[in-house]
Amino acid sequence: QHYVEDLYLERIAEHTGVSAKYISKIFKDKTGSNLTDYIGLKRIKQARELLIHTDMPINEIGTQVGIHSRTTFLRTFKKWEGVAPADYRQMYQDKPAMDSSSAE
Repeated sequence: QHYVEDLYLERIAEHTGVSAKYISKIFKDKTGSNLTDYIGLKRIKQARELLIHTDMPINEIGTQVGIHSRTTFLRTFKKWEGVAPADYRQMYQDKPAMDSSSAE
């Protein structure tokens, strides 16, 4: 729910009153993923939706999903998707929409 906030392991640990090491271990044991990757993936999933379904500027999308640095957003998006956000958007915007009238 809070993925758009400035989240990091130490802040979550402070908020919950347990050590960062403990949270990290429990999270990894329960999900199979580390917390940083989980938060990053949540943010990128939302960014993909915004890239495909809006004309929102890429900088604004990064901010909207909780990544306020353009460089960090570009690097993180490419890490998860293998392409830059602009290229991802173009791949989906170039696909012709299925028109129900063309199926006749």
